[in-house]
Amino acid sequence: MCADPIEGKVWVSREGGPCRGKPVHPDCEKRSQAVAAGRREVKQKERAAKPKRVSLMEENRRLFAEQDRIRELRRKSSQPKK
Repeated sequence: MCADPIEGKVWVSREGGPCRGKPVHPDCEKRSQAVAAGRREVKQKERAAKPKRVSLMEENRRLFAEQDRIRELRRKSSQPKK
């Protein structure tokens, strides 16, 4: 991470990439964890802002229901009036 010699308590990096599993300073690891937490928070906010897509099955179910409703309206309007 910072390439300074490590003395005292040694932590193991949990960061992704080539430095994963290597010994690091506790301060360096805390800093990288804070950065990663910030990135996660931003991604969660972006996901929350986007509307969730409905599944293909749900979309088809809605389309078929709309077609059935239209057919029913046409059938009612085409029946002879008494």
